[in-house]
Amino acid sequence: MDGLQKIKDNNLKKVVAQTQTEDLGTITELDARDKQIENLEGIQYLSNLRKINLGRNKIKDIAPIAELSNLTGVFLERNSIQDISALKKLKTLPALNLSNNNLSNIDCFTDQHKITWLNLSNNAIRKVANLAYCKFLTTLNLSGNLIEEINEFKAHRKLRHFIVADNNIKGTIKIQSMQRLRSLDSSKNRISELQFEELHSNLESLDVSTNLISELQFLDRTPNLTSFIASDNPLNTISKVAQLNQLRILYLWHTGIKTVEGIENLKNLEELGIADNDIESISKLKDLKNLKLLLTGGNHKISNKEIEVLKTVVEEDFRSPNWKEL
Repeated sequence: MDGLQKIKDNNLKKVVAQTQTEDLGTITELDARDKQIENLEGIQYLSNLRKINLGRNKIKDIAPIAELSNLTGVFLERNSIQDISALKKLKTLPALNLSNNNLSNIDCFTDQHKITWLNLSNNAIRKVANLAYCKFLTTLNLSGNLIEEINEFKAHRKLRHFIVADNNIKGTIKIQSMQRLRSLDSSKNRISELQFEELHSNLESLDVSTNLISELQFLDRTPNLTSFIASDNPLNTISKVAQLNQLRILYLWHTGIKTVEGIENLKNLEELGIADNDIESISKLKDLKNLKLLLTGGNHKISNKEIEVLKTVVEEDFRSPNWKEL
């Protein structure tokens, strides 16, 4: 193969050779996952490369990738990358996965970048304000970092899927107008309040589990949720949940609730998790004809009579308060 000698890493060289092309410049896609690759020098000569998968290797330096201007997808998850300044030049790259690396600085991204799908999960990133200016972003995964503030995104016009779980976010999240937003995952933080300034009728999935939220007034602004997860929060009341008539999935584990009143109105509900609470009665749930999964573990005040009735209603999986002991 013409030019193969330019590639320094023997493991990368083997992968390129397996494409059986005559010239490096004709390769458009390369799958080099989990090949013990350490050095990318020479990859820049694959000048027509569009998609490259380099996940699960030992890569530290990605500088050679900066010369590949035709790239549409770069997957570099689970490496040892710390410096991504080379990405400054790849302004038209739409899809990038840098999850599970050693990143702390992502200043390379500017308002000139056309990045659309970006996964930066499980790194050591603290500051993400510059990403709010990447106006073409539709999917952004920032979970498992050290982020404290995300209010810069409160009016992002394109974001559809926003994941900020397992960070250091405290206090109030303010969402002004993210009208394209379809899913938001802010679980495993220290959030005490969520505010939507406008109606967000496109939002379908919301996960606020494992936070410090006590009130659910924000549900007034999210009427079309099909999935709502609020487990492990000190909830005062769940009355607002009853208005979510599109809900199919609802989890309220370990929230301190004593009643499920209102949930019987959610006629589309298919999954309901209410384990580890202090609920005394679930008799009203018998009218939920679409219910396929019901988890009630730990609610030992529920009578055996009610449990027997619900067993005949739940289609696939009913776990009673003492199911672990059976």
